[in-house]
Amino acid sequence: MPNHILRIVKGMVMGVNNPIITVFGVAYKGGVDDTRETPTLKFIKLA
Repeated sequence: MPNHILRIVKGMVMGVNNPIITVFGVAYKGGVDDTRETPTLKFIKLA
């Protein structure tokens, strides 16, 4: 899924010079600060 989302985001910012993307909600579930096994970390590394 991170690869799929990254393709969508890249399409959205195509043509924008030096886009800045902010990622909110890194934890796997709401109300939890545990980031183990979250797909968000893979997304950040791919970007």
